[in-house]
Amino acid sequence: MSTVQNIFDSLPTRLTPGDDPSALYPLLNYAIRTIAKRLYRNGSDVLRAELSVKAYKLADITGTDIAFTDDDPDTIACTTSNFLSDGFQSGMHITVELYHADDDISFDENDSADTITTAAGNFETAGFAAGQIITVSGSGSNDGTYQIVSVSGGVITLAANVLDSDEDAGEDVVISVAHPDNPGPFEIDTVDATTITLISTDSLTAVAAGQSIKIKSDNTYGDLPTDFWGLGNFRPYINGKKWRLLPSPGEDYEVKHTDAGQSRYYRIDGMRINVYPPTASDITIKGPYFQKPTAIAAVATTMPFNELFDDAIAEVFMFFHDISGPANLIEIEKYLNRAVDDITTRRGRKGATPFPTAQEGVDYDNAMVD
Repeated sequence: MSTVQNIFDSLPTRLTPGDDPSALYPLLNYAIRTIAKRLYRNGSDVLRAELSVKAYKLADITGTDIAFTDDDPDTIACTTSNFLSDGFQSGMHITVELYHADDDISFDENDSADTITTAAGNFETAGFAAGQIITVSGSGSNDGTYQIVSVSGGVITLAANVLDSDEDAGEDVVISVAHPDNPGPFEIDTVDATTITLISTDSLTAVAAGQSIKIKSDNTYGDLPTDFWGLGNFRPYINGKKWRLLPSPGEDYEVKHTDAGQSRYYRIDGMRINVYPPTASDITIKGPYFQKPTAIAAVATTMPFNELFDDAIAEVFMFFHDISGPANLIEIEKYLNRAVDDITTRRGRKGATPFPTAQEGVDYDNAMVD
C-alpha cells in the first residue's frame, strides 16, 4: 500500500534532507478531500462505510436521593434507587429536571396574573425561580409550557391569561423544569446500580441529594460517527427489520408523533440521526454512508482509496501548491474527469440503486413488514 512518503517522492519538486514534511500535510489533506468530495458527488462506493448507530428506549428515574459530583470523571449517584433496573445503559444521553408532583396543585387564570399553587409543597425551596420555562403535565386543561414571572413559597406566578382555565386541585399534576445547575445533555460512560459515570469531566456542578430530581434518557436520536459525511442515495435501516427507514415527512409529522413507538422515519440533524416516532425499544441503525477520509499526520501513513487515485491526489496537490491560474484550472478539471470520474463509473458499483418506484409497479416504500 502506498504511503504519504510515496506521494512526496512522486512530486516534481521533492523534499530535500532537512525539510519538514508536516508543513505539507494541510495541503495534502486538502488534495485528498478534493478527490473525496468528487467521489461523493459521483456516488462512488470507494467512500462507503457501514453505520452502526445505537438509539435507546426511554429510561427515567425520579427521587430525592440523587447527588451530582464534579470529578474526573463526573458522576451521578443515588442511594435507594437503581439505575440499572430503571433501564440506564452505557452510551445513553440523559437530561436532568427538577419536578414537583402532587394532587394538591390548583390553577387560577385571571386578567392580572395567572398562578399555580401547591397547598403542601414549596416551589421556591424546590428550586423553581423567575425566568424558568416550566412544563405542566397531568392537569385537566392546563398542560403546556409556561415562563415563570415570580415564585413565592407555594405559588408560581405567570403572565396574565396564559392558562386555559381555572382548575381545582385533585389531578396528579407534574410541574418540571430543566435543572438550573445540571440540565445536560450528558453521555453515560458506565453505569451500575447506584452510580452513573459520565464521559465528561468538570461538566457537572456539585449538588447534594435532597432535591426532587428526574433523570431521563433521550429516545429520539442516535449519534452519527465522527467521520460521517452523508447518506447520499443510501437509506438506513433498523437492524433486524425487513424495510428501510424513510426520510421524515416533515415538521408536522414530527410534532404530532412524539409518543414512543416503532420508528419509521429519520432526519439527519448535524451529527445526529433523529428517528420518528421516538423509539420504544433499543435499536441499531445500519446502512451505508459516505465516510470522511482520515487526516494525514505522518509520512508513514497509508494513503486512502487503495492507490486508485494517488496520481490524481498528487496532481491536485501540485495544482494548489503552485497556485495555478484559470487556464490550468481547466486542465486539472479535464484531468480529474479522466483520472477520477471515468474510473468510478467503471469500478462495478456506485451508490445503492433504489427499488422500482410505485409508478413502476411496486410501492416498496410502503410495503413495510416487521
